[in-house]
Amino acid sequence: MVSIFLTLAIALYSLAGAAAGALATALLGWLADVFDMAQNPHIAGYLLSAAVTVSYVGCAPFFYLTACEYEKFLKKAEELDDKSEKLVVKDEDNTQNG
Repeated sequence: MVSIFLTLAIALYSLAGAAAGALATALLGWLADVFDMAQNPHIAGYLLSAAVTVSYVGCAPFFYLTACEYEKFLKKAEELDDKSEKLVVKDEDNTQNG
C-alpha cells in the first residue's frame, strides 16, 4: 500500500522539477534578450555554461548530504543483519541442546 506521504513527496518533486525547468528557461530567455544574443551568438555558450555550472554547484551539497545519510542507513542495516544472525545462531543452539 502506498502511503499518502510518498504520493505527496512524488507530486512535490514533480512540481519542483517542472517549476525549475520553466523558470530556468525564462531566465535564460531574458538573459538572451539583455545580452542581445541575436547580434552576439557567441554569448549563448557562455550563458549555457554558466547555467549548467550554477546548477551543478547548487546540487553538490545535497548529493554529499544524501551520500552521508545513505552511509548511515547501510551501517544500521548491517547492524540489524548482524543482530538477526546472532539470534538465529542462538535459536539453533537452543533447539540442538533441547
